Amino acid sequence: MWLSIARPSLEYHYAFDHCTMIAQRRGGTVVAAASSEFYTREFSNRLGKESIVIQTGSRGTVTDRAVIRDQMKQMNMKANTVVWAEPMQEDLVSTLSAIKEVLLPESQLLVITSNWLAERLPEWRGLSEAPAASRAGQRQTAAYLYTQGFTIAATHSYHGPVSIFWSYASRLMGVLGRFDMADRCRYRMRVRFLTHRWESHLSTVSIIAAKPDLLG
Repeated sequence: MWLSIARPSLEYHYAFDHCTMIAQRRGGTVVAAASSEFYTREFSNRLGKESIVIQTGSRGTVTDRAVIRDQMKQMNMKANTVVWAEPMQEDLVSTLSAIKEVLLPESQLLVITSNWLAERLPEWRGLSEAPAASRAGQRQTAAYLYTQGFTIAATHSYHGPVSIFWSYASRLMGVLGRFDMADRCRYRMRVRFLTHRWESHLSTVSIIAAKPDLLG
């Protein structure tokens, strides 16, 4: 299924498609650790039959992490790809500990993070349950992964300050009746939707692609 019933914002749509594409390309078993119903719904719809989606928490509550670790141990298998969507302040340590239970040295860990600009999206302003109760964000998550023996292979970030500027410029030109300029600004927004290095941590949504070096 290409879209869920409630269409996500374009930033999340890009992130979901990217993770799904990588998981399908790598093949094998995929485990998705979802912090909310928002992510559970999306990955249940997008990932194939070889996937397992586990909801690790919900807004305003802290799920018993021991239960999650037991679930993963009882699977009695390892995952070729794990998608973590997304780390929260209160469970960054415990959820990564649970995720390690299903990782192999050659496994790929894909982590979706909502950064501070994500709070402008409808998912954070209008839903009964936001994507995460308290987002950890790209910088904190990447730093913790590094301390736990992971190598950050790549970071993909979407809709940073430059593309947001061109988005608002396009709207302004439309209001002024300059539709030719509005189209040009919208084109520039799309070109810069995938952010460059300096604005990565200022982007709306990011994906951290990590490889485990040492699994303790």
